[in-house]
Amino acid sequence: MNQKNHSSDNGADKQIIKEEYKYSELTSRIIKCAMTVHKTLGNGFQEVIYQRALEI
Repeated sequence: MNQKNHSSDNGADKQIIKEEYKYSELTSRIIKCAMTVHKTLGNGFQEVIYQRALEI
């Protein structure tokens, strides 16, 4: 099982990419974007607000 550890610029988050999955890297990038939106906006909004923020 091949895995690559990738860390962001600040070194706080780590992503594990499993190369056996075709879209693992893309999925990791999407999740990172979603987490960034959540950290920026915070808790308490309806899901549609987070969806719109991801579109931007």
